Amino acid sequence: MTMDRLEVMHLVRAHVDQKVVSDRSGLVGVGIGLRDPQAVIPSADEGYSIVVVTTPGQARTMSSLPSEVTVSRAELEAVAPVSTLRAALPDTVTADVRVEEYELKPLTPTGPAPAQPDDEEATRAGGFRAGSPVHNQNGHWVGTGGCVLNIDGKNAIVSNNHVFVTGPGTGVGTTIKDRAGQSVARVVSGRQNYDCAHATLLDQAAFNNDLPKIGAIRGMTGGINIGWHGRKFGATTGFTDFHVRLILPIQNIGWGTACQLVNMGGFNVPVIGQGDSGSVVVGDHNEVVGLMFAGDTVVGHSGANEIYSIGWCVDITQAFPGSSVP
Repeated sequence: MTMDRLEVMHLVRAHVDQKVVSDRSGLVGVGIGLRDPQAVIPSADEGYSIVVVTTPGQARTMSSLPSEVTVSRAELEAVAPVSTLRAALPDTVTADVRVEEYELKPLTPTGPAPAQPDDEEATRAGGFRAGSPVHNQNGHWVGTGGCVLNIDGKNAIVSNNHVFVTGPGTGVGTTIKDRAGQSVARVVSGRQNYDCAHATLLDQAAFNNDLPKIGAIRGMTGGINIGWHGRKFGATTGFTDFHVRLILPIQNIGWGTACQLVNMGGFNVPVIGQGDSGSVVVGDHNEVVGLMFAGDTVVGHSGANEIYSIGWCVDITQAFPGSSVP
């Protein structure tokens, strides 16, 4: 069995991260991206590059990086998991290396909640609805409730830690309200390292996991990869779909592998905005695969809220291990 190019590139990425990048100043992480830095939809013969991601203004610290690396089979084996070594590795692999700068901004809303989408009430089944705005116990809009998952045997709304736990007027033990001001859930847990949190539905309240313009959620899975197509519905930007152009194990924060999402329409087209925090990302078969947590590259505003042409999500199975769709 021979590994495909992308599988090999995962090993090249690990090698570059461990052995080539020595200056960690401003480093966000070392990932894999499409070879064409402006590509959104990968072509049939698309190649890949190692992408070193830094915070804004820090690219100069990476000036000593080579523009290309050649890695031997022995070096690949040194970073390969045991299961990978059952496959044949090439004698050498050559890959481009480039540096990109991003500022991952939490998607905290700054203005009033948006008006209710025209089709929401008609399809609502009562109680909480996936993709709806969520409010703290004082009625202040704090983000989006992604969907309902069954966590530790109880149905719970999932969102971000910065929405349910560290947002204004929130925290473990506080109540979450819906758009109508009704208390629907109580926050029971949050984790900063994956920017994820959940709030158990009060008295197992009614809920609707039918995302507007997407449909009913059907299961959950992990393993997003380069070129993958996904969709989301958030309180600010509504429905958008996108491709993954970069996967990035984030350094020093423990967020696991983050995925950079770019709108199908290309760069400078809105994909997510402030207030979309906590939206879930679903695949072509309506399976939940990710949790949105940040955006960057401002391309406009929706009311007082910034909207972005790039979004970031984490693997839903890393954020909520052992959970399921009820």
